Amino acid sequence: MMKPSSSSTAASDGQTESDALRAQIRALAAQAAENAVLYAHAVNSRNSVLAIGRMCSLALQDDHTIASAANAHSLLGPIRLGTPVTHVLRGPDAEAYFRALFALENELAVAAQAADTAPWGVTFASADPASIGLENWVQVPPATWTLERNRAVLAPQAIPGAEHYLVSPRSLIPDGHDFRIEYSASAATFPCDLSLVVGTCVSPDTAGVHAARPDSNGYAFAFGAVENHTTEIQRGLETIAENGQIRIIPGRTHRCVAERVGGQLRFECDGQEVLYALDLLPLLGEACGYVGLYTCGLQHVFWDVTVRTRPGCLSAETRRRLEALRNAVLELPNCPAPRVRIHYLGKRLFVLEDACSR
Repeated sequence: MMKPSSSSTAASDGQTESDALRAQIRALAAQAAENAVLYAHAVNSRNSVLAIGRMCSLALQDDHTIASAANAHSLLGPIRLGTPVTHVLRGPDAEAYFRALFALENELAVAAQAADTAPWGVTFASADPASIGLENWVQVPPATWTLERNRAVLAPQAIPGAEHYLVSPRSLIPDGHDFRIEYSASAATFPCDLSLVVGTCVSPDTAGVHAARPDSNGYAFAFGAVENHTTEIQRGLETIAENGQIRIIPGRTHRCVAERVGGQLRFECDGQEVLYALDLLPLLGEACGYVGLYTCGLQHVFWDVTVRTRPGCLSAETRRRLEALRNAVLELPNCPAPRVRIHYLGKRLFVLEDACSR
């Protein structure tokens, strides 16, 4: 057998290296596509959802016509605002998706009303001596809260205006359960956020920095947000209800209640319901059951935190349909991108990504 020349060996090594680099590029491209979706989920509507690469965003009016679109031409072709969404996303998959999604508006309302008198059970109460107490909750960033069993204060060493979380060390809301969370809070001066979040746990990276916001895959009941200019309900950081008249009053003790029953979300302040929203694809599951306090203001105080839950009002069949809609891929034979994955962000806002490029 002829011994390969040094030039052919070098060429072979070069080809192997090129193949390895191509594989790395493909992996990076796949990760970039995934990161683009995550980023679009994480951008608050106050700065508008940003569509990147082979992605686009669509916002609908109450009559299901297109209110706005970003970066849609490459995936869906030309779009005229005011056009029914099923005239833009053409095909039986899209028609079935939106028919099933919008049918949930009445179904979820009926289910919540039927559960209205069902009793709640307490899963956590910071005022209960038998409870683990707030002093065992996770501080994000670390060492920024002063904690007692029934009292949490953002410490003087915290950075003013920065985001600070105090999150339960375990899930407090069982899989599929509805919740009602009550808490007291006050701010002496410069109020900014006496808020509550319900979402995922906080997972530190190897440097001890918590990379994920607990409410990035959950809900925020943001009381006195944006330097006390508004109060909001957010779903995955996307605002789905807002009331600019409800603000923190310095020096006053506020009693707040955050509730989700099925897909209905409510926020009460001092005995008055101030916000309501309907989430057509409510975020369920024990992994989304961690509870947290959130503030940007120094010396802001929380106490008397009580978490109540009860078996969810949604049937197993309804939950099965919710999960199917949550993971839907639509075949669109008449669009530039013939196959898209659709993500519902709440309040008739959607992000679509090219499912053929993943």
